[in-house]
Amino acid sequence: MKRGSRKVTGRILAGTSPCLFVMVITFMIRQLGTLMRVSQRTMMEDDISIHIVKVNINETFHDEDLELKEYSHNQLHDNKDLAGEFDGGDSCLLDERILTEECMQFHARSIARAFPYKPKDSWCIPTNARGTNSQIGREWQGLLYVKVPKVSSSTLAGVALRINNHTGCEAQWEHKYAIKYKNHSNQTFLLGSTRKPASREVSHIQFFNFAGDEFQKEFSKRTPTTEDFLNHGIYYNGHHTMDLLNGQGGYQYKWLSLKSIPNNMTWSMENKEKVKDPKNVHERLQQLLNAYDSFIVTERIDESLVALALLMDIDISTVLATSAKVSGSYQLQRRGPKSKRGKCVFRRKDPVPQGVYDFLKTPPYLAMTYADQILYRASNISLDLTIKETIGADLFYKSLKEYQRLADQAQDYCGIRLGSGCYENGTKTVPIEPCYVADFLCGYKCLDEVVVKLINE
Repeated sequence: MKRGSRKVTGRILAGTSPCLFVMVITFMIRQLGTLMRVSQRTMMEDDISIHIVKVNINETFHDEDLELKEYSHNQLHDNKDLAGEFDGGDSCLLDERILTEECMQFHARSIARAFPYKPKDSWCIPTNARGTNSQIGREWQGLLYVKVPKVSSSTLAGVALRINNHTGCEAQWEHKYAIKYKNHSNQTFLLGSTRKPASREVSHIQFFNFAGDEFQKEFSKRTPTTEDFLNHGIYYNGHHTMDLLNGQGGYQYKWLSLKSIPNNMTWSMENKEKVKDPKNVHERLQQLLNAYDSFIVTERIDESLVALALLMDIDISTVLATSAKVSGSYQLQRRGPKSKRGKCVFRRKDPVPQGVYDFLKTPPYLAMTYADQILYRASNISLDLTIKETIGADLFYKSLKEYQRLADQAQDYCGIRLGSGCYENGTKTVPIEPCYVADFLCGYKCLDEVVVKLINE
């Protein structure tokens, strides 16, 4: 502030009443305190973000890395704390507030839970041949992984198969809507997974629509625009549709729900910015989370897998994973059309226009995918609660450190053997590493070699 302005301020204050003077001074102190807290918070977030980058150093163990701004670990903790302190109440059900971040976090917090321990003998169904002992009559049993497309699904299918291979326990890993598993016995471990909805949607559109057979010829000649992403993705109703216009709350919720979902239950085209009957949505999501034994959060896959191993009472080496599909690189086609099978095919990755990012923040999109939005946030908070209340921070972070050591050792030892089956120039690796099934956890034999090597050291 310039010297002259200080004098003016002084004269103004001098001419005020004592009460007004106190009010002005109090306001100035509060503003200064707010600025200091914001500055301190920014420094803390920067420090935590650096830590998180160090934790997630192994790109091999992550699904497609889209250029969308994901929730960082520190933001999730901040939002969880906010949800715990923020008294949203009925005000967070108002149309003008329900889609705000603080209210979505509030509702997510209200349904999140700490997943309990479920020791191996409470879910393991011994089997000699994978997939032959998953049903008795109409009841499903054993490990039931609900495989939602473009939610690290192939990577996690590989984990389910590795659990089966190492424990001898029955496991389901194929694409099935969760409602197929509605009738299951008590001797079951029901596993779900979530991903930030906007990120999943973009991945879905790029993989199935632009790079898939549907529009491959058209978009091999030009770069998709914002309108292409919307018309051939969000609003598309053909093959590989996301069914978002059905108003059922989102793509992931439809896959994960154990109950049928009526059309237009949560949203309709007639009122694009309104969530219909949000209390009913929250109750259904509460029932869903209570029915599952654990959830994997794609953006926190290392933490999720370590928590899974500890809850299931299995060794953390059993959940070592490799990414099955990475956009923007060559991939060995191990299944699909005979004309492509056995060849290295480039998986294109188109840039995402800014208009797409802008749309994915709008009230119509958030309302259209409201169940997915709340479920994703609740899954994140549930992971935090599980670490804190069920497992304990000391055991968890000790196990996470060991898991990451194994992952680093596997990457250093195996290298390209854990990759896509192709070199960067588009030629097949020699030898070609076997997979459990199709392209699920290719290079698993090398992972086993690493584990044995470390045990013997």
